[in-house]
Amino acid sequence: MTHHLETEFKLRATAPIDIADVDRIVQELGVTCRRQDVVEQTDDYLDADGELRVAGRALRIRRNRHGAAAGCKSAGEHQDGLYRREEVEEPWSGPDLPTTAADLPGPVRDAIEPFTHDRRLTPWLQLRVQRQLRELEVDGRPLGELVLDRVVVGSGAEAPTFVEIELEVHDDLAACEHLATVLQQRLDLQAADDDKPAHAWQLLHAADGAADDDAMLPAPIDPWSQALQHWLLAMRASEVLVRADDRPEALHALRVAIRRLRVLVRSFASAWPEGAARELLDLLAAAGRRLGPWRDLDVTLAALPAAAATLPPGMHAGTAWLGDWLRANRAQTRSEVLAWFRSVEHQQLQRRIGSLVRTAMVPVDAEERNRRTDERLRRSVRTVRQLSAALPPDLPIAPLHQLRLAVKRLRYLAEEFAGTRDRAFRRALRRIFRLQQRLGDVCDHERAIDQHLAWITALPPETPRDQVVATIGGLVALHATGAAEARQRLQRLWHRIDKKRTWRALRRN
Repeated sequence: MTHHLETEFKLRATAPIDIADVDRIVQELGVTCRRQDVVEQTDDYLDADGELRVAGRALRIRRNRHGAAAGCKSAGEHQDGLYRREEVEEPWSGPDLPTTAADLPGPVRDAIEPFTHDRRLTPWLQLRVQRQLRELEVDGRPLGELVLDRVVVGSGAEAPTFVEIELEVHDDLAACEHLATVLQQRLDLQAADDDKPAHAWQLLHAADGAADDDAMLPAPIDPWSQALQHWLLAMRASEVLVRADDRPEALHALRVAIRRLRVLVRSFASAWPEGAARELLDLLAAAGRRLGPWRDLDVTLAALPAAAATLPPGMHAGTAWLGDWLRANRAQTRSEVLAWFRSVEHQQLQRRIGSLVRTAMVPVDAEERNRRTDERLRRSVRTVRQLSAALPPDLPIAPLHQLRLAVKRLRYLAEEFAGTRDRAFRRALRRIFRLQQRLGDVCDHERAIDQHLAWITALPPETPRDQVVATIGGLVALHATGAAEARQRLQRLWHRIDKKRTWRALRRN
């Protein structure tokens, strides 16, 4: 198994359960058991300074008579006992537990390393499970896998225990939901509101007479600190997706998370010790730069078919060659980024980013929070107004690019706190978003022109130059026309926006 979206019902027992009662209910509903088994297994859960628990991830080494496996599950989402979450599992060899993420099989490593980096993995929980398994089918087609788990938390005669039923859905969600509902009603079960390790952790501490270890689950109470933690975790979760998924959306999400963190740090730099914010901004910028060439190729390849379709038929051969060359460059660039993700340099960089982010995640009272937020918003609005007022009538690209960055930073900052603002603020934010889009259209066309012209000197010797250079020239002409039209749309929007009302709504307390 590699990556898998697990969908299952989790029901926890409030009274003793006999597997014979479960079998009888299954049979009464016309469901057939095509295979059954009893498995004794041990699950060792590992973490690195609580980073996985904070991120809602669980790393487990499971051992039973079939062998050993390393697995990772995300928190996913759950409601009324129905859990949907990503799972990755690979065979694990050797008698020992892994000591760092680098020891794990590739797919599992990629699922947890963005959170643990090079930290040492240590065991924090052990579950001993007797699993009674049933593979179910209806009318000859697979329905799901039902297991009754008797779980012992840790070891010793006084170790806490609990029992739960899991019903993993294969094809028919509705039929599985009906079965889960009947089991819940007739066997005195409750929909589980947490997973096994979380429930076991609570039982273990209750048995010890100790409170839960809140230090492993920091929960910043200030909205600004919450925003910092949200985007830090979003950056790490997006890296997991980029490692596992070749789709451009995953890379885009990672870049957005990095940019939003940069805006928060830049806007609230005074919350850090002297020099720390500057260091953090430099580290985030370095991470973003490593991803830029890959993103540029994604954008170019996505736009190429539509652009090529408008070129004369004589240029189509050059377009096909150019597309193949760009895809090869993208594959090479992606390979280099994935190797960098696993490098010592990247682990140290990301670990330092996390450490610096958390130095500013401290509670701030509501009055101080509002004062800081309003001050930063006023400053961002002032920057946008100054840059827009200084724009020459012909809208040259350099000041347009500066304005685009300033508008984007204003939008990101305002979005973090829009939920606490009035309707006028949110309407102004929508206008800012449209302005950012129009600025982006101009800048993207101008950037594409520079990139396309740079290709001419980068083409390999075997290139059919006459065809390809002609194609590049045609594409440059298309982008030049697109840039001119985008400037006209930008000017029309700029004249339509009620700027005084927009600035006033974004600045006021």
